[in-house]
Amino acid sequence: MRVSELCKFLNLSFFGFDFEISGVCSLSNQKDFCLTFNKSDTVPTIKVKHLAVLSKLEPNGGVWIKSSNPQTDFIRACNLFLPKIKLSGIHPTAIIHPGAKVKGDSVYIAPYVVIDEDAEIDEGCMVYAHVYVGKSVKIGKNTILLPGAKIMNNCEIGSNCVIGPGTVIGGDGFGYVLHNGEFLKFPQIGRVIIEDFVEIGANVTIDRGALDDTIIKRGTKIDNLVQIGHNVEIGENTLICGQAGIAGSAKIGSYCVLGGQAGVRDHVRITDFVRIAGKSGVSNNILEKGDFMNVFPPMEANKWKRFIAFLIRNFKKTINKYSI
Repeated sequence: MRVSELCKFLNLSFFGFDFEISGVCSLSNQKDFCLTFNKSDTVPTIKVKHLAVLSKLEPNGGVWIKSSNPQTDFIRACNLFLPKIKLSGIHPTAIIHPGAKVKGDSVYIAPYVVIDEDAEIDEGCMVYAHVYVGKSVKIGKNTILLPGAKIMNNCEIGSNCVIGPGTVIGGDGFGYVLHNGEFLKFPQIGRVIIEDFVEIGANVTIDRGALDDTIIKRGTKIDNLVQIGHNVEIGENTLICGQAGIAGSAKIGSYCVLGGQAGVRDHVRITDFVRIAGKSGVSNNILEKGDFMNVFPPMEANKWKRFIAFLIRNFKKTINKYSI
């Protein structure tokens, strides 16, 4: 579409030449006749003649689209450009138990899908190849299950969710009790409840609750390779970045962020609006909003060894001095 047509859709004004947009690009790799955005407070250098820039700043070359929130408007523009994939129908290789319910003609069931007894797949869902949907599972409207996802028995997934490839929802939690020298498995009979508009990346594992349910609330987004233990509760619109691990019965509030490889100990509570830096370990409750970290920066190996030795020596001196 032309710049003027895009601005009509977005309810924005523009300055400069009205050309036809042929694609999108980044500011660091500018291309003619493309759309990009500037989210910083500095005016970027425009290197090509025909570039449409969403920005809240004043024009500086190219075609300027005035926006109070350039990044958000860029996302809206991309959603106009990108084709909407919508498939329907049931492939003959799919195995659907006679007791399962697939609602409406708008559902897509791909090759080699297995849907077990009493499962319910609501209207508009897209279930891609090699997905397993267990007994008594409920999947809400317009949810997408990408290839190889596994939804185990009795779990519930809301509407407009995305479950990534290879992700397992509702595997047994890791619970054992030592008795007479042997580990006895604690029964894992809870469920996983995932509310509406949750997006989960590839190869994520979310364990079912032991007695109560594991709950992921509305709008939360979970990156690839995240482990969420049994009985965990995660609030609304929280972001969990890749390789984070959340141990059993932890409770994380709404609008939180867990950076990559962050770890949360079992039974820890984190309140709303908390951001945890990548690689941090959370071993105590966080009851006030804010940014938290406990990560040492990278250090050359021999320096690290001397640093640790220094800490140990001074800690021993402190013990001797104050008889701690």
